[in-house]
Amino acid sequence: MPFTVFLLVAAPVALVFRAWFVHRSTVFKERAKTERMRRALHSTAPPERAEILRALGVLESFPDDRQKDG
Repeated sequence: MPFTVFLLVAAPVALVFRAWFVHRSTVFKERAKTERMRRALHSTAPPERAEILRALGVLESFPDDRQKDG
């Protein structure tokens, strides 16, 4: 009986913790990506920005995606 109660409590807590951890990891990755983009575009002329963003996109893509494009 106590083991069943433990499972009934622990399973939802574990799922919530996992979802929170995945969310925080995603937020961290997106903030880092935004900061890289901000730094790359800092002090650039508008005509250069499209090429810089394209290059960042290639750098941040997965290796499999790069092979498909090229």
